[in-house]
Amino acid sequence: MILTRATSTLPSAEAVMMRAAQMIGEHMGVAICAYADMDPDQDGFTIRGDWAVSGSTSIVGRYRLADFGEMAVENLSRGLPLVINDNLAEIAAHEAATFQAIGIGATICMPLVRDGRLRALMAVHHKGPHFWTDRELALVREVTERSWAFVERVASQAELADSAAELRRITDAAPVLIAYIDRDERYRFVNRGYEAWFGRPREALQGQRVHAVLGAAYDRVKPYLEAALAGERVTFESRVDYPASGPRDVQVDYIPRRGVDGGVVGLYAVISDVTERIEAERALLQSETRLRLATEFGEVGLWDVDNGDGALYWDDRVRALFGQSPGVPVTLDDFYGGLHPDDLEPTSRAYAAACDPAAQDLYDVEYRTIGAEDGIERWVAAKGRGVFDAEDRCLRVVGTAIDITARKHAEAARDLLMREVDHRARNALAIIQSIVRLTDAADPAEFRQAIHGRIEAMARAQSALARTQWRGGTIAEVVREELASAISTGARVRLSGGEIALPADQLQPLSMILHELATNATKYGALSVRGGRLEVSWASERQGWSLAWEEHEGPSVTAPSRSGFGSRLMANLARQLDGQIDFDWNRDGLSVRLRAGAPP
Repeated sequence: MILTRATSTLPSAEAVMMRAAQMIGEHMGVAICAYADMDPDQDGFTIRGDWAVSGSTSIVGRYRLADFGEMAVENLSRGLPLVINDNLAEIAAHEAATFQAIGIGATICMPLVRDGRLRALMAVHHKGPHFWTDRELALVREVTERSWAFVERVASQAELADSAAELRRITDAAPVLIAYIDRDERYRFVNRGYEAWFGRPREALQGQRVHAVLGAAYDRVKPYLEAALAGERVTFESRVDYPASGPRDVQVDYIPRRGVDGGVVGLYAVISDVTERIEAERALLQSETRLRLATEFGEVGLWDVDNGDGALYWDDRVRALFGQSPGVPVTLDDFYGGLHPDDLEPTSRAYAAACDPAAQDLYDVEYRTIGAEDGIERWVAAKGRGVFDAEDRCLRVVGTAIDITARKHAEAARDLLMREVDHRARNALAIIQSIVRLTDAADPAEFRQAIHGRIEAMARAQSALARTQWRGGTIAEVVREELASAISTGARVRLSGGEIALPADQLQPLSMILHELATNATKYGALSVRGGRLEVSWASERQGWSLAWEEHEGPSVTAPSRSGFGSRLMANLARQLDGQIDFDWNRDGLSVRLRAGAPP
C-alpha cells in the first residue's frame, strides 16, 4: 500500500521503477536494487536504472545472462527467482567472478514472465554473503509484480495517450471533417476541420448536441442520423451553409459504432467537401446539354476512333449516314467499307495526315457513302482532330459529321441551271437575231411593233421558266398566258385539254408559236372581228403531244403565195419541239395542227 501511494502520481514508468528500487533497497538494507529489460534474444539484458547505497557503484549497463551461470539461465528462463546467498561458495568460480566484478556477493533476481517469455528482471544485492529469508524473497516478489503491473498500466496509458495524440494529428491533417457522435447525438470528438467550418474551437463543440451545432441544417440530416444510430451505414449528399465557410456541397458518411454487446453506441461522421466536384458536374452537364442541343439542332453527328484497338464510336446520326442500324458494333473496317470507291483514297489520306505526329492536320473531308443496309448514296462532310499524348502518339481521333446530300443535290441543280441558262440565253440571242434579220416590215414603226411583240413572248416564256426554277410548266399555263389579252377583252375563246407537263426546253418554242398565231388572229383572223371564235385544244399522244388551233367565223382567208417570216419562224420552232406544224387555210378560218415529240 505504501508503495502504491508513493508511485501513483509519478508521470512515467521510469520514475515508478526508480522509486520502487529506492524504497525496497532502503527497506531491506541492501547495497544495490536494480531493474532490467530482456533483449528479444532472451540472452542479453539491459539494466536501465538502479538504486545504490552510499559506497556502492551503479551497475547500469548491458549484460549477457549466460555470463552469470547456468543456474541463472535455467531459473530465470523458467520464471523462477535466482537466489544466491554466497556466490563464491554456491556457484562455479568463473560464474561468481561475473558477480564479484560488479560488487555483488549475494543476490535475489526476480523474473517477470509474460506470454511464456522472460520480459524483465528486478534484483537486490549485497556486497558480501547474505542468507536470504523467505520473507525477503516474498517481499521482492510482491514488489516486482506490483511495480511491473503499475509500469504496464502507465505504459498502456502512455501508449493510449500517444495513440490518441497520433489519431488527432491524423484526423486534423485529413482534408475532411471527422467526428464521433454518441447515442444522445452529442459530439464527443471533432477534428480541426470543424473549427475551420464552424468558426468555433473544438472544446466548444464537443459535448454539444448535433441540432445545436447544425441549426436549420439539422432537419435535413436527422433521418440519416436516426438510420445510422439504428445500425445502418449511411451515405448522402447535401448542401449546407456553414457559419465560417459559407455554403458547401458535402458528402456525409455515417458509420455506426457497436459496443461489446453488439449494440450501437454511437457513430462516426466523415464529411467531405465535394463543392468542386458538384460544380464541375453541373458545368459538365451544362456543357453536355449545350453540345447535345447544338448537335440536335445542327443535325451534327459525333464519332470517335480509338487508335489503339481500332474501336469506333458512332452516334445514331453518323450510323444513319452509313446506313447502319443503332446498336450494331462498328470498326474502322465498317467506315472504309462504307465509302464510295472514288472517295476511299483521298479520305484515307486525310485520316492518315490527322494521325501523323509530324503533320497533325485537321481532318476535313467530304465523301460519299453507300448505305450498308439500305444501299443509299449520301454525301457527308466530316471534320476531326487527332488526340496525341506527351510522346506524340496519336491515341484517338474525334470529330463530327453532317449530311450534305441535299446541299450537293442543290449544287448540282444550280450548276445544271447555270448551264441551262447559258444555253438558253445563247439560244434566245440567236432567235432574236433571226427575228431582227427576217422580219418583213417596210415601216419602222411596224418593224418595231413586230420585234417588240415577239421578244415579249420570249420574255414571258423566260419568266415562266424562272418561276419554276427552269423545271418547265404545263401546256394549259402557256396557252392561257399567250391568250390572256384576248380572253380579257371578251373574245370568244374556248380552251380544252388536260394538265400536260411541258419540259423547260419546250416551253419557250410553244410560247412563241402561240404568240405568232394569236398576233395573226388578232390582226387578220377570227379575233379581228366581232363574231369570230377561237378554239384551242391539246392532248397527249403516244409519242408526245399535239395542239389544235381552230379559227371560226372570221374573215375569209386564202393560203399565202409564199411563206412569210411568221410561217418560217413557227416551222423552225416546231423543229425545236422535235415535231412539225401544219396550216390549213379554210374559208371559215385558219386551222393549225402542231405535233411535238416526247421530251428526252
